[in-house]
Amino acid sequence: MVAPWYVKLLVVIWLPSALAGLWFARQQELTDYLTSQQDYAYLDTTAVTAIWQDALVNHARSEGLVAYVISQEGCRCNAVAENHIQSLKQVPAMQVEWVTPDYFPIQAPAFPTLVVMSEGELVYFGAVGSGPMCINAGLENFLIQQNSQSRKQFWLNTVVKGCFCHR
Repeated sequence: MVAPWYVKLLVVIWLPSALAGLWFARQQELTDYLTSQQDYAYLDTTAVTAIWQDALVNHARSEGLVAYVISQEGCRCNAVAENHIQSLKQVPAMQVEWVTPDYFPIQAPAFPTLVVMSEGELVYFGAVGSGPMCINAGLENFLIQQNSQSRKQFWLNTVVKGCFCHR
């Protein structure tokens, strides 16, 4: 039995409209990682490296990758970040620790924030994921490379929209 033309038309109109509505609703939940002028220091790779390298000195490990997920209690975005963190645990030699904002002597601009060190050097700072689908494109591959290279690179990921709670 073939559906009447008006049922087909209804599906053709309803499905894209429903998807567009869901996308629009999800867009309304997204916020910028950086929201105030005082956060603008987090646009400068050199400043972030200097500030956080000092804050992390007591937490550095000589081998492997250590990821600190700084999460604020009660932040609804922690649940979204959990899926990304599970995928990071697949990176060889990766240790993941969930910590509260007071774990470090300075505050991150938003939560959750991911801070990753490789052999005592800061290699990643910023959002756990971003965008309406909350992706973390290429992060695992980047971290695998950092673990195998003697000369480390730094990825500052703070100019993004996603699910974040702010101070």
